[in-house]
Amino acid sequence: MVLHLKDISKRFPGVQALDKVTLSVEEGEVHCVLGQNGAGKSTLIKILTGAHQADEGEILYKGHKVLIPNPHAALEMGISVIYQELDLVPHLSAMENIFLGRFPTRGGGIINWGKVRNDTRDILEKLGCTLNPNIPINELSPGEQQMVAIAKAVSYNASVIVMDEPTSSLSEREQQQLFKIIGDLKKHNTTIIYITHKFEEVFLLGDRATVLRDGRLIGTWKVKEITQDFLVEQMIGHPVSRSALSGNMSKQDELLRVEGISTSKLLKDISFCIRRGEVVGLAGLVGSGRTELLRILFGADPIEQGKIFLEGRPFVPQNPRVAKQYGVGLVPEDRKTQGLVLSLSVFENMILTSLHKFQRAGVMKRREALSVASSQAQRLRGKIPSMFAEVSTLSGGNQQKIVLSKWLISGTKLLLLDEPTRGIDVGAKEEIYQIIRELSREGIGIIMVSSEFPDLLAVCDRILVMRSGRLVGEFDPKIATKEEIMECAIIGDIQFVPEPAFKSECGGV
Repeated sequence: MVLHLKDISKRFPGVQALDKVTLSVEEGEVHCVLGQNGAGKSTLIKILTGAHQADEGEILYKGHKVLIPNPHAALEMGISVIYQELDLVPHLSAMENIFLGRFPTRGGGIINWGKVRNDTRDILEKLGCTLNPNIPINELSPGEQQMVAIAKAVSYNASVIVMDEPTSSLSEREQQQLFKIIGDLKKHNTTIIYITHKFEEVFLLGDRATVLRDGRLIGTWKVKEITQDFLVEQMIGHPVSRSALSGNMSKQDELLRVEGISTSKLLKDISFCIRRGEVVGLAGLVGSGRTELLRILFGADPIEQGKIFLEGRPFVPQNPRVAKQYGVGLVPEDRKTQGLVLSLSVFENMILTSLHKFQRAGVMKRREALSVASSQAQRLRGKIPSMFAEVSTLSGGNQQKIVLSKWLISGTKLLLLDEPTRGIDVGAKEEIYQIIRELSREGIGIIMVSSEFPDLLAVCDRILVMRSGRLVGEFDPKIATKEEIMECAIIGDIQFVPEPAFKSECGGV
């Protein structure tokens, strides 16, 4: 065992985050850690890396009991973590990020930039990465940024590397490159603690898997001896109910019509429409134009060509404020930087888009606002210790529910969801599915972008496929398969498998 966390407990005000959790990790293995949001995964990793201190328990590293007082001490020991939200400085170059705070110097304390550049290239070459070390981080793709973060971890000669949801924002090609790097690290006896919600990654990469639930250890198993259904049941405590994912919905009158939307950069002649209470999925690979289309509908980007009609009337979303006034809400892909104000409370975040509703003569009707926000939180089954808790302290799934609540309180008619289940465990996914279905039954139209084709098949009434800025296919989820959708997204052949009667009135392609 290279690492042994024994009987680790940690309590925060009102929450027992970890309760006597034990985790043993072997040298050179990929050890997957799974659990619903709020299960204790992040707290355990923060204790391992010195960001938090355990209330009880001990850590054995390479056979010795150790105290890890801070993240710097963990790095010096050879324990590195790559968080889902990468801790890189956007305006510094790749090589500056890799050696930040420990630049090699020559006489007089002058930074030896030649050595920095050469060492960076050596590390990147070992990882099979050819990016220019002089390029600023904010000019790199998410996959390239991930490579820089891994290079930074490797530069510390880390024996243990923790990867927190490393593929959440990567393309298929970038994922394959990451998997190859993980395989190479294993060959050099580097241990990987791999936190993920994607079961296919567990069975592709993992040697062993540990499940946490409600701050407790449920068990550790060899991956080759278990199944996906077994893991799901261990994570949520019961078999997944499929009832929430089925059932036809009655189609009502047209809510949104898009005609010939084009932009100079990407989108080309996009036309489709949705009805009240319909959930329309947007599938496609990274860069296909899905997010760009949502941004136009929300007024974040200008309409260069084409028309939009909302409830039968011309709709020109000049900016997000105008879109909000017309009843359009966006749940962005990055909820932490674009959907929430992390320093504000749960309550404050929930009413951000509805302040005008709770004001009279410029005075805030706080009691009424709090009552509405509390009711909305209960409706979405959010696990919230207090309405006045800082929203940054919530799990990813509960943060996502707060973003949804914000738009529902404001009276949204058209809800745009960009990767709504990104970084969310299987239990929280099921809850999000249920919420989407409930909202659609209330007549809210929903456009849902997702890179997870099973999510689209589970919850959508129709699936539109985008490729290179065009709509190239339309599928009926009741008879389509993820392989057919993937083939359409890659090749771009026009595929029509709609409901004929509905298609003639409200087509997608």
